[in-house]
Amino acid sequence: MRKRRKNSLEEYKTNLIILFIVILLMTVNLIILIKYLSDNDSNQSQDTKINIAQTSYNTVVEDITYEEGLDMPEQDRMRRYAIEFIDNLDNEEFAEAYGKLNEDFKKNFFPTQNEFEQYVKERIGTGELTINFKNIERQGNEKTGNLYILWVDVYDVLGNEYVDKLEENMTEEEKEDDSGNMNIVILEKNFDDYELSFSIR
Repeated sequence: MRKRRKNSLEEYKTNLIILFIVILLMTVNLIILIKYLSDNDSNQSQDTKINIAQTSYNTVVEDITYEEGLDMPEQDRMRRYAIEFIDNLDNEEFAEAYGKLNEDFKKNFFPTQNEFEQYVKERIGTGELTINFKNIERQGNEKTGNLYILWVDVYDVLGNEYVDKLEENMTEEEKEDDSGNMNIVILEKNFDDYELSFSIR
């Protein structure tokens, strides 16, 4: 009888240890799942402010390998492309920025690089641009490609005479609605192979 109790006690201890390990693994999986879901929620709804002048903050525009780029989450890639474009404008690298524009967009709005430069200088600004990402939405399918729409605010922190003149005749509500709002549409063909267009102010 003692032997039987001993075996029962050993089985009970073994079952308790197994139960503890299962509960521990379930807890770890639950924590990982919660962290993953909260990271996804915060990536989709959180406003990300990136000041182009603070390049130390802009880890997203560092040189990376093609393989690393393919492994980047799509929102990070889209932020990277938008930041590169705004950075080109900020540094007055107009030829590079113009080269990133969609061909149809160029034909319709900026047939020449000079027209594009003039528009940027008058209506967007250069020198100290800041971009605030409000939302990134994926559109398109296998036929149309990876099409993304970015809702952003782009500001020239030093001011812009054109924008200042427009705002003189606006109500406070109109200023809030219009101030720096811009949509950037990006068609990604492959990593670092993309074309874009943007809403005209």
